[in-house]
Amino acid sequence: MKKITYLFAVCTLFFINSSFSQNNEKIAFFSVDMTGQETKGIVGIRGNVAPLSWEKTYPMTDADGDGVYEATVVFGSEAKKFEYKFVVDNGKKIQWEWLNNRIEVLENDNQFVRAWNTQKTVDVSTLKPLTPEQLAEDFSTLKMVITKVHPGLYRYNTKEEVEANFQELADYFSEQRTHGEAYAAVSKLLASIQCEHTFASYYNQKAILKAVIHRQRDKLPFTFRWIGGKMIIVENASESEALRRGTEVVAINGTSTGKILSTMLPYISADGASDNNRLRKAAIRGYEAIYDDFDVFFSLLFPVDSNAIRLEVRAFKSNEVQTITVPAMTRKERVKALNERFPNRPQTADDAWQFKVLDDEVGYLQIGTFATDEFTTDWKQFLDESFAQLKKEKIPNLIVDLRENTGGMDEGGQYLMKFLAKEKCRADVVEGRIRFAQFPQEVRPLVSTWANWIFDINHTEAPTEEGYYLELDEFDGINLKPKKSTAYNGKIYFLVSGLNVSAAYYLAGTVRTCNLGTLVGEETGGNQRGINGGTLLFLTLPNSTIEIDVPVLGSFIKGNQANSGIQPDVHFEDTQADIYNGVDGVLQQTLALIKKENN
Repeated sequence: MKKITYLFAVCTLFFINSSFSQNNEKIAFFSVDMTGQETKGIVGIRGNVAPLSWEKTYPMTDADGDGVYEATVVFGSEAKKFEYKFVVDNGKKIQWEWLNNRIEVLENDNQFVRAWNTQKTVDVSTLKPLTPEQLAEDFSTLKMVITKVHPGLYRYNTKEEVEANFQELADYFSEQRTHGEAYAAVSKLLASIQCEHTFASYYNQKAILKAVIHRQRDKLPFTFRWIGGKMIIVENASESEALRRGTEVVAINGTSTGKILSTMLPYISADGASDNNRLRKAAIRGYEAIYDDFDVFFSLLFPVDSNAIRLEVRAFKSNEVQTITVPAMTRKERVKALNERFPNRPQTADDAWQFKVLDDEVGYLQIGTFATDEFTTDWKQFLDESFAQLKKEKIPNLIVDLRENTGGMDEGGQYLMKFLAKEKCRADVVEGRIRFAQFPQEVRPLVSTWANWIFDINHTEAPTEEGYYLELDEFDGINLKPKKSTAYNGKIYFLVSGLNVSAAYYLAGTVRTCNLGTLVGEETGGNQRGINGGTLLFLTLPNSTIEIDVPVLGSFIKGNQANSGIQPDVHFEDTQADIYNGVDGVLQQTLALIKKENN
């Protein structure tokens, strides 16, 4: 699919508030430097205070043709605090900055210097520790919200276990802690709930926390996978030739990688006992738009000297062990190096989808994400044309590769189903549950959400024996109504992995329930007992500013289901030799399976 170039432009923002009109209107001057960047469309601003709007782009102009876009915005006299983002608007698709909304206050003589996709620079060494009093307030806020609204709080834990986990956090917060220490401790408490959708979001943190967990020069200079319990390098972003593809990292700064893994896993959120999901998350994929769990927690648990990371590595073929020292990198430095060395690696959501006919017998469709809201191309048209080609060329086998898919928008999987389903299938086995008759009024001022209807729920019936109220409309089960004109009639093989959660997990479950094809690969993420999600609350703790995603709705599967992800029909895994040789082992094994079944 079409690739776009991300805009790493320097943005400069000046607010000239010393100049007011006769009506005391507040004037702000915006300037963004897009020199040398691709800007197909209108460069502009969107925000929440008039004349800015989230629905319409306030245009900026490049009067001198030098790549510097400018705009003067006149706010009303009452305007003070506002939120905004720079955008590129081509009329059909908006390219937003990845970062959180910028938040500013209009006062006299303010001047703010900004960069595209970069929040305010925060020197973490100057941050004061959080006091026990501040941490106690954060703790009470967190505990109240979680215990009053989380639908899966007691799905995998008894009330006694939940209380013990909260007490552990309370005890830890009895002494002053850094922002990083507080973030890690809160993450461990949230991970103990065993819900993949409950975590201190890597994407929604305020500037201080993003500086602590994302922007330091403390990242490993390579990507890797865990293969057979070993840390195996996939891509090398450093200058060291010792970090070749397929090399095993035995220890980092004197600590064995096995100990690093076992220490980190309790901090990673996943559904129930779906440990394959935790294992997959405890790796580095190294994409710009994806935050890796390992990146977040490694330096918090094992502090890093940015100038000297000592690695003990074992070569694949010779088994030779050597100790080397390499400098750490920032995320941006590593992404830049990887994209330059490996130009075919995905750089946008569009790149995560591809289609090709491998030969007269097999088609290959990669669906690496369901984040269709981030696409710059028509993804529905892409699927239409792909399946039209399969039908025209009468390709009898199709591989649908979901291994990198961590979910996204439901509509992607739903639209894909119209090509995959051959027979009607309905499975109403899911109960949607919440834990309150009316939304707790003491919680409402503390949270935000895109689904305000949740605040208007009013159950008059008594709760179930387990203390739940049913919200069945949100979870109406699987109801496939295939059309002969669109359904693909060949055999389908779905490649799955531990990364498959949320919408990707539901797709894998539908494949199993409705017998749509053969699941190949590893156990998925998610959980057969159901997952929590659908509607999220966003809670920001008052002092640490840690932002937490809290689901409100839980899906509960009737019957005695396994506490695991979905097991594949055929279990295939990549090997260290596959990575060393640059081979997609699971794909090659699947092609061999197709050939065997056809013969």
